[in-house]
Amino acid sequence: DINSIAEQYNLDPVLLAGVVFAENRNDYNWIRGQDWSSIFTLRLFGGPEVKNLISPFVKDNPSIGITEMSVAVAAMMDNPGLVPDNYADLSWEERSALHTQIAANLPKDERRRILNSLADPRTSLEYTAKHLNFLAEQRDYGENYALWLSDYNRGLSGWNTTTEYGRRIDVYRVNIEHALNVEPTEWICIGGYGCGVAYDCMLYGELQ
Repeated sequence: DINSIAEQYNLDPVLLAGVVFAENRNDYNWIRGQDWSSIFTLRLFGGPEVKNLISPFVKDNPSIGITEMSVAVAAMMDNPGLVPDNYADLSWEERSALHTQIAANLPKDERRRILNSLADPRTSLEYTAKHLNFLAEQRDYGENYALWLSDYNRGLSGWNTTTEYGRRIDVYRVNIEHALNVEPTEWICIGGYGCGVAYDCMLYGELQ
């Protein structure tokens, strides 16, 4: 899905996979049964699933799914009319307030549709690809993926500094590239993690 969606939106799949990695690097529930929180639910689901279930009820603008996309940003990707012309000039506080307002004003049916879409991995990736392109329309990242992903996480900015979140794509780039180009197997992961699929290797840095 990552490769095909990246091609569809004219993105480097490494960049799109970098979001998945950065958002799920410490999520042991990606390796079913290894997340300590899943022990209490007979390993049927763990902390990440619980968060996705609860956060829409306690937050106006929750971020959910494998790419932690917020409801407001997803709504903006669906409806560019929600994005003011001066969006790039807004301060972080002004942009945060705008996102909260967008999410709070969504009709219930539209909010439910977006939440369901973000819970679907493929649709979540499509939203993320749209958002990465949206960010690139606001400023030129070139091949500075660390800066691009930093802004994905912290929001559009004029800063040239990168965050730890953004720099993960540089630190684990070899692993990410490998995971994008191998077929899942039962033996590729080191350490007896269980499912042994390529994503697990990417997420936990076992491949060197």
